Amino acid sequence: MRAVSTYALQLRKEINYTKIPVDPVEIAMQKGVEVREEDAEGYTGMLLVVDGEALISIKKSLREQTRKRFTVAHELGHFTIPGHITPQQTLFQCSDKDISDFGRSNNKEVEANWFASELLLPEEHFRKRVQYKDLSKGLLDELCAEFDTSLTATGLRFLTFRSEYAMIFSENSRISWFRVGEEFKYFLDVRPGSPLHKDSFAFDFFKGVMLPDTFNEVPFHAWLGDSKFNRSSRVMEMSIGSSAYNHALTFLYIEHEEDDYDDDSDDYRELDGVMRFRK
Repeated sequence: MRAVSTYALQLRKEINYTKIPVDPVEIAMQKGVEVREEDAEGYTGMLLVVDGEALISIKKSLREQTRKRFTVAHELGHFTIPGHITPQQTLFQCSDKDISDFGRSNNKEVEANWFASELLLPEEHFRKRVQYKDLSKGLLDELCAEFDTSLTATGLRFLTFRSEYAMIFSENSRISWFRVGEEFKYFLDVRPGSPLHKDSFAFDFFKGVMLPDTFNEVPFHAWLGDSKFNRSSRVMEMSIGSSAYNHALTFLYIEHEEDDYDDDSDDYRELDGVMRFRK
């Protein structure tokens, strides 16, 4: 989604916006877009463009300020990204699912989410904060506070610059979506809609178990379907649950004792743009 992120960068440069945390409402106002909080039904965020006038409406009942901010940034994505507004489509009514979708498809909702991620977590600031730092709950909390963003948006942005990790979002004990960094070279055996493995910490969360807030080892089969996984390496998991929304965010990395992979192996192939072993 590099091209989509470029539009967010161009927007900040156009209005000479450099503040952190980013205020998407202020940016919208500078672009002549009115923003309202309303008692909305049927959508979380809406963009309406009529005769050159634009309105963003967000649901007043959203509990988290970070969610409201991301929703405004998402609708700004629809307003800004070329090809989103057309003579046939001048109205966007976006649901919770739309604003949580970071899948690999290139539909307009996914594009608007990646736009919002770049807008609120600008690369020139965020990259400096995560280089040479190991992922931890403490670091994520610091980043969320600094950029005034949600854990999910912040975690995904982290993967953009630290691609040795994988991230899985689950709801009601089932996988919703996942992202894999380019350097995470094992086959992640998860499918949207599939149940969590009972040996994962994420599974424990939905059973009411208190989770550790650090990375801990789990059996490789809890997350990986790679039959050639080197048993001298370890699968490390940190899952963070939200009881309010009944979802969990899982981060994985592989702790290697040695370099297990040969990029020239016949067993090595590209899957979803990432080099991994065949199953």
